[in-house]
Amino acid sequence: PMFEDGRCAFGQTGAAQTHLKNNKVRAGDTFLFFGLFSQLDGSDRHHRIFGYLYVEKVIKLGTNPKAVNQLRDFSHPHPHMIGKWSENNTIYVGPGTTAVSDNSGLRLTVPGGPLTRWNVPGWLQKTGLTYHGKPERWNSDGTLTAVGRGQEFVTDISECEEARKWLRHTLHLIECGEPATSPSG
Repeated sequence: PMFEDGRCAFGQTGAAQTHLKNNKVRAGDTFLFFGLFSQLDGSDRHHRIFGYLYVEKVIKLGTNPKAVNQLRDFSHPHPHMIGKWSENNTIYVGPGTTAVSDNSGLRLTVPGGPLTRWNVPGWLQKTGLTYHGKPERWNSDGTLTAVGRGQEFVTDISECEEARKWLRHTLHLIECGEPATSPSG
């Protein structure tokens, strides 16, 4: 993702974009971005959420994006708007930012655990998470054994108020670094 002045542009192509399209990701949806982090000395490697994008617009760029498609809200072109790409080359654009702190509420990997053992909210197993359909991935302690590689994990929270509250809380943590005064907000 490319972040600038409270905006985000995120490009996808190939199998990753096909997965997003097949799961009906569109304007009105939210991307939560996660990555691998560690201390400066390389210790405490863990996955954590580091930013978000609220999708306002989906731009289908195709194989050879033209200058007319350049994003107006950014000071330089997005990499998916330069050169030749797959036919399904797409960019998602909207409000978004990176986390202002390393708040523990954004950490996915269980402290001291393997990188693939994640703390996730309980509602996630009910709503489902793409690539995590096997029941043995959902552990009795409420954690998830995440697939070893991947990034486009999709869940539909449109029918789950608990999930929408969690998302609002997580966006607040990203933007402010501190929990909201009311965790149910």
